[in-house]
Amino acid sequence: MADSSSQPDNPIAFVTTCKGRRHHLERTLPPIVAEAPGEIVVVDFDCPQKSADWAEANFPGVKAVRVTGRPEFHLAQARNIGAHATAAPWICFVDADSVISPGFVGWMRRNLREGHFYTQDPAGKSLEALSEGVVVCHRRAFAFVEGYDETIRGWGAEDTDFYDRLALCNVANVYFPSGLVSSLPHGEDERMRFYAVKNRQAQQMLNRTYRIAKHQVMHIMGIKTELAADMRQKLYDQIEAAFAGWITDPSRPLPSVKISVAAHDSLREPHKIFKQCTFTLSLQ
Repeated sequence: MADSSSQPDNPIAFVTTCKGRRHHLERTLPPIVAEAPGEIVVVDFDCPQKSADWAEANFPGVKAVRVTGRPEFHLAQARNIGAHATAAPWICFVDADSVISPGFVGWMRRNLREGHFYTQDPAGKSLEALSEGVVVCHRRAFAFVEGYDETIRGWGAEDTDFYDRLALCNVANVYFPSGLVSSLPHGEDERMRFYAVKNRQAQQMLNRTYRIAKHQVMHIMGIKTELAADMRQKLYDQIEAAFAGWITDPSRPLPSVKISVAAHDSLREPHKIFKQCTFTLSLQ
C-alpha cells in the first residue's frame, strides 16, 4: 500500500479518549505532554467528570474534543473522532489508563516507517497487563482501511479488527518495546460501567464472532479494506440477535449463527461468475 521510507522528523499526534476515567487521565496525560509530540487530542465522550474542561485548564496545548448526549461509551467512534481532529502524519492511539514512559516519542521518531503499524511487544506480558489498544499507524494507512469499525459496540475487538484490516492491506505489524507503555490497574465494574452489556466475556465473544464473520465475508467478496456500513450493521445485528438470549441467560444453549453471502466476479464480457457461500459460526 505504501513505501517503507523513513520519516523520523514527522510530528506524531496522540489521541486519547475518556469517559468516566478522568482520575486515570490525570495520571496518564502529563507524561504524554512531557514527551512533546506534535499534537495531543483528548476526546471527552460525554465524560461525567468533564475531562475536556480539565485538560484545557491544565494543558493549554492539548486539543479537547467534546461529544455530548452519549450515555454509552463507543470507543471505535471516539477514536475515529480523535483521529479526524489531528493533522500529523502519524497517529498514536492510547487509552485513558495507558501510561507512556519517557522516551516513547523519541523511539517513534527514530523507528517509524510507513508501511508498518506498531503495537506493544507482548513478550513477558500477561493478557491483562498488555496494552492491546495502544497502536501507532500512519494517517494514510488509517484512512485507507477507513479507521475503526464503528459497528462494533461494547467492550472488545475494535482494536484487533483494525489491526487485521491493516495487515490485509500489507501494512506490517511491528512491536515497540514492551516497557514503553504500561496500564493502570482497575476493576471490572469500572471497565464495563458505560457499556450496555456488563459481562465482559460475553460481549467479547459476541464482538469476536462478528469480527471473524466479517473477515470471512470480506474474503469471499474480495475486499481488504472494509465492508460497506450497511452490510456491517446487518451482520452485527444478526450476530447480536443470536447471542441475545444466551447473554441474558447463560444456561441456554451456546449461540450459533448461519451467515450467507453472495458476490460476482468478472469474467470475459459478457459473462460473470456468481459465487454464494453459507457458513456457520458456533460457540462450543
